Amino acid sequence: MDYEVYRKKIEKFLSPEEVCWVIKDSFTHGELASFVERIGIFYQGIRTISIPHNQLAWDLMEEAMEKREVFKSLVKRLNSINSPLIEKVRSLSIEKLKRDSSLLLGEEGGRVIWALIVDERESVNQLVPQFIKEIEELEAMAKEEDMTSEIMENALTEMVDKWTKKKVEKLKKVNERLNKSNKLLTKENRKLKQNLAKYSKRVKMLEKTYADLTCQKGKLNKELHKKEEEIKRLEGEIKMMRDKLKSLKSQPVGLLKKSLHQLERENKKLSYQLEKERKEREESLQRLEAERISLKKEKETQLQNVEELNEQFHRAEERIAQLQLHLEKEKEKEKSKGEPPVLPHKGRRVGIFVDVQNVYYSAKRHFGKKVDYSKLLWFLVGNGYLVKAICYIVQHPELNQESFINLLKRNGYIVRTRGLILRADGSAKGNWDIGIATDVLYLVEKNNLDIVVLVTCDGDFVDLVKVLKSKGIRTEVVGFSKNTAVDLKRVSDEFIEIEESLMLEN
Repeated sequence: MDYEVYRKKIEKFLSPEEVCWVIKDSFTHGELASFVERIGIFYQGIRTISIPHNQLAWDLMEEAMEKREVFKSLVKRLNSINSPLIEKVRSLSIEKLKRDSSLLLGEEGGRVIWALIVDERESVNQLVPQFIKEIEELEAMAKEEDMTSEIMENALTEMVDKWTKKKVEKLKKVNERLNKSNKLLTKENRKLKQNLAKYSKRVKMLEKTYADLTCQKGKLNKELHKKEEEIKRLEGEIKMMRDKLKSLKSQPVGLLKKSLHQLERENKKLSYQLEKERKEREESLQRLEAERISLKKEKETQLQNVEELNEQFHRAEERIAQLQLHLEKEKEKEKSKGEPPVLPHKGRRVGIFVDVQNVYYSAKRHFGKKVDYSKLLWFLVGNGYLVKAICYIVQHPELNQESFINLLKRNGYIVRTRGLILRADGSAKGNWDIGIATDVLYLVEKNNLDIVVLVTCDGDFVDLVKVLKSKGIRTEVVGFSKNTAVDLKRVSDEFIEIEESLMLEN
């Protein structure tokens, strides 16, 4: 709405005092002081926050009515503060507002007036005087109720004074009785203090013994740690002795008997020491038993994870078997087509494989255009000998892509299509990742490709590139620099960026 319309409405339906009323109810004192300072109203030698709320509202109203920019800022701020109430008024019909005005009288009066003024409906604007009158009547009734309540309070105070005089006399009598009982309580209190002194001495003694016990506990823990280190050292010596036994097996029998006798003596010493420390280790074994139980639980969870992994492995094996069948079917199709054997050529043999969906969305994000596949093909072939260029497309049931497929075929591409795979939960999936990998490996073996060109930005082809490089085949990745996976760039022999010159003009 134009701000001039706001001004005309305010001048038509509100007096300056009522505009001040709107400002006072909409702003807290702190908010009003900061807003006044922000629009450039200052009081020399006085902090704005110390100016009375009514004075700030009046000065802001006068400044807004004189200056257009101040008026605009005030209107924006009032709309922001009162936005929930403005939306509430807009949601109510004019008949409902006329019939039941109490729907808004629960709110602050100035805010209600503003919500009615800014409403786009003129019939709602005309209700402003009616609401102002009702709000003023409610305030007058509230003042009358305050006066009656004050009269009632005075009458009650007189009654309370009479009642308190009688009550004080009774309390004096009760106080005399309490003084007598208080003397008895003081005697008992002395006895309790004496008993408390005895108990405090006893508590101090117990605290001292507790401190001594904690100190002894620390010493015992240190000794236990030393014993555990000694046990580890003895276990290491036993291991060394076993190693010596293994080395002595190759020596004569006499030396073996001597060393065996020596080992038996050392073994007796060790067994004596181990028996001596067995009791100390029982406590540590109890802790280990608790740890063993927790590890057993972890083992059970790990076994569950292993079972899940086994299921995934079996699924993967089934998928591999399906891929092998698919590869054999593709070989049979190629044989049935009766394609002539590939003739030798002086240039390096090039195979180009284009992930159309990936390239389409990457080009859209990068340049906002589509790829010119004719230019792209001869740009990638260069001085090499093109064996095959294959485009892989996922067909959507709601899109007709026949013209695009025919265009690719006319430009020298072989086009392979596949429909979306519908899942049980209603979602759909479609990609050619495994199909592309299968075709690449098959054509590398069949046609002795020297260079494989992958036109994609998808990082899922990293493992395929590694396999091709292990076979000594040069692998080039073609894509957009910002969208292509970093690992795919890194493992490829060369990354070729698709530039804007290879795009179709819009």
